[in-house]
Amino acid sequence: MTLFDTIKSLTIFFAPILIPRAISLIRAVRQSVAQRRHISPKPLTPQSSRALNILFFSAALFFTLSLPIHPHAPASSIFSLTSSRFSTPTELLFTRVSRIRPLTHLDTLLRAQFTSPAARRTYLRFGPETLLSCPFCGPENPKSYLIYYISSNVLLPHLFHLLILGIVTSAPIAGPIAARWRTKFFWTGFFFLLAELSFVAAYNPYEMGVLNTSLIPGSLYTRLYMARTLGLTTFDALCAGIIYLSATDRFFFGTKTSCASVEEQIDEFAETVGSSIASAMGKLHALGLAKNAIMRDAVLRERERAVWTEIIGRSGGMVGDDGKSVLDDEKVAQAVAQALAKRAQSEKSEINEADVMKKGMEEAAKFVDGVTAGLELEG
Repeated sequence: MTLFDTIKSLTIFFAPILIPRAISLIRAVRQSVAQRRHISPKPLTPQSSRALNILFFSAALFFTLSLPIHPHAPASSIFSLTSSRFSTPTELLFTRVSRIRPLTHLDTLLRAQFTSPAARRTYLRFGPETLLSCPFCGPENPKSYLIYYISSNVLLPHLFHLLILGIVTSAPIAGPIAARWRTKFFWTGFFFLLAELSFVAAYNPYEMGVLNTSLIPGSLYTRLYMARTLGLTTFDALCAGIIYLSATDRFFFGTKTSCASVEEQIDEFAETVGSSIASAMGKLHALGLAKNAIMRDAVLRERERAVWTEIIGRSGGMVGDDGKSVLDDEKVAQAVAQALAKRAQSEKSEINEADVMKKGMEEAAKFVDGVTAGLELEG
């Protein structure tokens, strides 16, 4: 039976089962999307944007590491570079290498190791770094190479990736929306780590009796490196997409009613109030700088005084026909005198001058507000 006949038989058997299920799934998706068309997407919150930025840089990092042009990317194996078989003599193998590129110090060390078939299998499985750099490994204990390879090539990138997932799903950093996916993202990344550990420990294509010496052997460590970096890149991209969809209430993540908890509403309100206060403080600081600049310039100071005199005159007689200002009032003068007296007293008792001025200005402002109560600015 040919491959086409096998596919045809499987199609005839599974088509009546799979086609109705596929149609039902498509209808359910279309109905779900139609129910949520009236829901307008929400804008991204600053915390969700922060999580997406971290995931973007993480995905870009792993994608850059997967490129062959990266300086730390694993080089192709000597067998693939020279199109040599596993049983090619060592001298002939490195003679072919010297015709392609100059021999390096690493090639010299490998030439001394390649006299042993076990060393060649370790090279193809774990790479030259594990073969040459492991301080406690030896041909008599092949599992020692596995321990060294897992600790430096598998655990480190995956633990770093789990750290990134923990950061982008932390509520103080990424907000409550991304924090909802913390458990799912972490366990998916952890299962990804366990899957690679199990594969590396169990799969050995270079065992005696399995390795085909008539073919050019492929290097398992380069394939694992490429699959690991591209897999982590794809994983981060999917996590970013899920956070974006859930943060903007798009596709399946939209809801007809707001289901935010009281804590989330309080956090959003506190964030809004904090932003408003920060903006107001910035404007007040800018106003204070402008006021200081005006008071230091005689021309600007006179213009400001003239403008305020005109405004007070329009506001209902703060400057009368006789030209008297509100500062000429006895009570206003008394309030100013009290403020100056408190300032002098604070200098004697070494109290903070800023606090005294603040209290005096508050008292004077309260009195002025009481005097000018009910006055409106006429256009």
